[in-house]
Parts: sequence; structure tokens; C-alpha cells
Amino acid sequence: MTINRSAGLRPGARQLAGPLIGLALGAVLLRQLQGVDLADLLAALQQTGIGQLCGALLATAVSLVALGAYDVEIHATLGSDVGRGRARRAGWRAVAIGQVTGFGTLVGAMVRWRLLPDTSPARTLHVSTLVSLSFMVALLPLALIACLLWLPGIAPPLALLTAALSILAAVPAGLRKLRDHPRARKFLGRLDGPRFARLQLWTALDVGAAALALWFVITADGIPLGPVFAAYLVALGAGLLTNMPGGLGAFELALLALLPDIPQADLLAGILLFRALYHALPAMFAMRAVMRGGRPAVRSAGALRTEQLISAAPCAEWGLARQGALLYELHPGSAICTQTAPGILAVIGRSLGKMPLRALADLALQDGRRPVLYKCDARTAADARRAGWTVMRLAKEGRLDPSRHSTVGSACRQLRRKLRQADAAGVVCRTPVTLPLAEMADVAAEWAAQHGGERGFSMGRFEPGYVARQEVVIARDETGQLLGFVTFHAAPCGWTLDLMRHRADIPPGTMTALVHTAILAAKAAGCTRLSLAAVPDLPENLRGWKVLKAAGLTRFKATFAPSWTARYIAVRRPWDLPFALCSVAWQVHVGSGRDSLADAAGAETRDLEFDLPGAAWQQTAISPWSPSR
Repeated sequence: MTINRSAGLRPGARQLAGPLIGLALGAVLLRQLQGVDLADLLAALQQTGIGQLCGALLATAVSLVALGAYDVEIHATLGSDVGRGRARRAGWRAVAIGQVTGFGTLVGAMVRWRLLPDTSPARTLHVSTLVSLSFMVALLPLALIACLLWLPGIAPPLALLTAALSILAAVPAGLRKLRDHPRARKFLGRLDGPRFARLQLWTALDVGAAALALWFVITADGIPLGPVFAAYLVALGAGLLTNMPGGLGAFELALLALLPDIPQADLLAGILLFRALYHALPAMFAMRAVMRGGRPAVRSAGALRTEQLISAAPCAEWGLARQGALLYELHPGSAICTQTAPGILAVIGRSLGKMPLRALADLALQDGRRPVLYKCDARTAADARRAGWTVMRLAKEGRLDPSRHSTVGSACRQLRRKLRQADAAGVVCRTPVTLPLAEMADVAAEWAAQHGGERGFSMGRFEPGYVARQEVVIARDETGQLLGFVTFHAAPCGWTLDLMRHRADIPPGTMTALVHTAILAAKAAGCTRLSLAAVPDLPENLRGWKVLKAAGLTRFKATFAPSWTARYIAVRRPWDLPFALCSVAWQVHVGSGRDSLADAAGAETRDLEFDLPGAAWQQTAISPWSPSR
């Protein structure tokens, strides 16, 4: 059988079919509007209250948030390296402009390309196409279910239910089947049933909020939300198929046909206000961003550059970059070490050069996060406060100079006692030439089982490749069994304590002897700056102090007679502070697999994040080596 291709529409004609139908429907709408009294329309507009407008604006904002989240999901599905914040902003702006201009897929691709200049045109077109197609597929069952619930007269209820359930069941199966085809798999990326379910939820939130915005501005009394929601979904689908600006013509005719109980003047007034608030206003804001254009994303340092920066680090915790922390060069001669927690981008330790606060805020924004300075020094905190940031004293850090370290004097009385206890128990501490990684892994696993897992964020986690690049001290008993070990980040700027791992039942003084041996090793290596870590800077009579065992941690570190230096947390806005504190706490205690706070600290295992003195400019106004008052 020969197929006569000329009998069908040519590709160009098929593309023009929607707009042509839209124009025809627009003409029909114009004829229908001739029967509407202009005075009634103006009266309906004047009856709209401030509360209705505010409700519609709030619903519009919720819808735009959902649209942005939809783009985030699509970028993740395609494996894009676009940050969540940039994807979210580009997404809602692309839709806001596309729904006003028509041809949303093509216009949306152009807007995304303008706002994401480091993304190729092919990729933005790919994103835009997948957004449009998946949105239509997600919208259809929602519209069918809404019609079943609130517009049952539009079609037989059984047919509506069957169609909706069939689509919901067919989509996951279809996605699995399409993954067998290379071209379809390339187009769909990692889109599967669970990911599509998330897209379905974002679609429901988007169209639900949009329908709510329309309902708010319909002035007729006693109009239930359900029928308006169902009619809006049908009208939206009809408008999208025409590719006309805002679905002009099809959208209005569908609403007029499906909502006959609402007076035409009231419904048309509501549609006009809806188009002004939901279409025109977001498009105006989006166009401002498009006219400015987007900036390329700031990329983290590559592997080779990361090692170069670590060797010039202003503080030794930059070694965390070997285990997930990212280094960024925001300006020439300026770099920072960052970690993420839910909703925040935190700078760990000092910056190389002066802290680039504005660039940090932009960097956090591109990923949709809030910038945080976590345990920064006094000088950086003062700079942040002058820049309008909110600053709070958070911790105090114990520091010492290994070249001057001694066990002589009343301040070291407790240290001498602990060392005698360890020596009497036959504990031997040394810096091994070859690390006993298998034994260390057993000790770390036992410690993690007792303390709810390894920590994260600004704390190290035991990994053989990670500790192999640190300074390590181990402790054995008389039988040769490994009792525990400590590790230090080591850099030209100094040493910083990182991991402290031990078995459950170790002789008294073992951990003290380990740290003391590490101090002596640092002294032998010519190190003059060593950090013993930070402890929470809380009043001793504060409720919960003993529960967190922070007092015991402070006493343990005070054994070595360090100088104490204040550490601060800084955020851009006051309301970001409780969010940042909760986010960090979650990341440390839950995000890294920790189950409880009750076992948090044993006197020698809590708080593994620290920093050290940096470049000379950081020591001019406020000496980082002076004890905090």
C-alpha cells in the first residue's frame, strides 16, 4: 500500500494550523462580545476589591514558584549543570513571556538561552520542548479528573474516569518502553515514573494557583471554586494548543461555554483582570531580566586547581575540598571554600584575600541558596556587619603554637595527669610511616556505630583516600591493638584537627595522648599554628549545656592550655539566621546519617570544624591569636 504524503498537511501547514484555528476562534469571540454591555463590564471591574486583587497576586506568585520548580526538575532530568536558582528563575521568566507572546516552546527556548548564556541553544530548546510536552501530558489527567468532579455534564463520568486512569497508568509504562529507543532515551533523559509524578505535582500546584487567581477576580457572588478550576484547566489546554498569545480566543470561549451560570460581564471582567495580573505583570518583570541578560555561572575549581589552592590555603580546613567541599575563585586573588546544607551555601573558614561578600551572595543565588559565613573570624565578621549582614557569636576556637607547647606549669596539670594515665595503661602513640588503613577502618566503623554515623558539612568523614593525605597519629595498647587515631589537615598555614576516632573501651587519657603526640609532631615539622577545634560559645548555666556535653568538650580542649578566639556566623538578613542554624544542625546531625544528639559528643569527639590564622591583612586590626574576652 502506497501512502500519499501530499494528502496530509505539510510540516509548515501543521505548524500554522494552531494559530489559524486560534484566529478563527478569536473572530468568533469578537462576535460574541458584541452582545456584552460595556457599562456592565466596567461596573464589574469597579466592584473588584483590594482583597481580591491581593489574593490573586499571592496565587500568581505561588504559580510562578511552581513553574520555576518545574524547570529545575527538567534540568535535573536531563543532567544539566545549571544551578537550581538559575534554572528556577529562567523557567518562570520563560513561561511568563511565552504565555504572552504565544509560541511558548520557541519563545521559552530563546528566553532561557538569553538568561543562561553558558547553555547552548540546543540545550535550551531541548529543555523548553520537554517542559511543554510533559506539561501537556501532566495537565490532561488533571483536567479529566477536575471535569469528573465539578463539570460532570461535559462528558459521561465513566469515560472521564477511564481516560484519566488510563493516562496515569500509561505514562510510566510508556516512559519505560521509550527508554529502549536511543533517540527517545536521549530526549527524555532520566525521566521516569517517579520523576513524572513530581512534575505532575508541580503542574497541579501551578494550575491550581492560577485557577485560584482567576476565581479571586470574578466578582459574581456565590461562585464555587471547583467549577472554575475545572473550566480553567480545559480552557488552558485549548489555549495552549492554538499557540496564540495567552490562548486568546480559545481560552475565553472555553470559559464562557463551561461557566454559563456566571454573568458574561462578570466573567469577562475577571478574565481581563486575570490577564493583567497573571499574564502581563509577570511578563513585565521577566522582560526586565531578559533585557539585562544573564551572566555565566561561576564554576568551582577543577581538580588540579583545587590542589594548587589548597597548597596556598589561608586555613587548613580547605583540605575538606578533597571530600566534597568546593573551592571558588570569585575574583583574581580571591577564593573561598564552601559547603552546602539545605537552602544555604556556607563559606568554611577564611577566604583567600578579603571575603568577597557581594560575589558570594551572587554565587549562592545562582543555586537558589542563602549565603552564610560559618565560623568566620572577628575581622571578617566586622566586615560583614559593616556591609549590613547579621552577625552572631557562635563558637570559640582553641589555638596554640606547637613550638612553645609545654607540659610545665599549673595550666597543664590536667594534661600531665592524663598523659600519666595513658602511659600507665601501656598506650603507645606514634605517627606511622604506613597507615594501617584496614585497622583504622574497623575503628572508624565502631565509632560511627556508637555515635550514629559519620558527620559531614564542615566535619571530615573517614575514607582511606581522604585520611591518606592528612597527618595521622595512632594509638596502640600493649598487645598491639589499635585503640584510636586522630587526623589533622596540614597546610603551610598550619595544622587543623579533623577526625578523632576510637574504640568504645579505651584507657583513660588515650585521646589526650594522641593529640599531645600530634602537637609534638607538628612542632617537629616546624608548624607554629595549630587549631584544637571550636566549641560552642554558650554560657555554662544555659539549659541543655550538659545535655550537649559541650562543657566536657571545652574542658578536654582546655587541657592543652590553648588561646581561645571567638568565631561568628553571618547571614545577609536577620530572618536567615535561624534558618541557617537549623540547616547546619540538620546537615551535621541528620544529613550525614546521624540519628541522635544524645551521643553527640563524648568529651573528645564533638565539633571537628576549625580554622587557623590566615594572611597578614587578616591580623592587622584584630589579632586572631589574642584570647577572646
